[in-house]
Amino acid sequence: DGHPVQLDVTENAFQDVALNSVNNTRNIIVNETLDNIVPQVLNAELNYSTGLLKVNNSETIDATPVELIDLSKLHLANSTNDYITIEGAEIAPYDGLIWEVKLTELQRVTVLAQSSQPGGDGYAIVLNVMQGAVQDIGQNRNPAFFNLHVKESPDTILPILLGAQIDYN
Repeated sequence: DGHPVQLDVTENAFQDVALNSVNNTRNIIVNETLDNIVPQVLNAELNYSTGLLKVNNSETIDATPVELIDLSKLHLANSTNDYITIEGAEIAPYDGLIWEVKLTELQRVTVLAQSSQPGGDGYAIVLNVMQGAVQDIGQNRNPAFFNLHVKESPDTILPILLGAQIDYN
């Protein structure tokens, strides 16, 4: 808003090592330093039972509103020519060092087929993050990161038969 942050301290809010309490002090101008450290995407975890992808970062990622995360710039891959984007997945709307995405069912089974887990091709997937996919609270966008480790958890939920139909024609 263009105005410096000011600090008000109430009497006895804290004390020094000699146990002297601070007096009531108001309107102290706070020296603010611009956040110029860009966030780094570090790694991820993917649970194939739930389709929940948890992405770990070096700084708090701004996910409110969720449109601040550009899922078209995130790719799950097991080779440079074989990847899927996670565009269309559902982002959990909260800020944090870890942010979560719920893959669509089609994304979940497609990535599972490319994974190191049962039902996959035996090769682990990686996360590729293009520049500008996420931003921190200071509005710094991430640089690109490739071949980030993804901890994969198998799909352990058994299928349930919901019905059947016979066509005698």
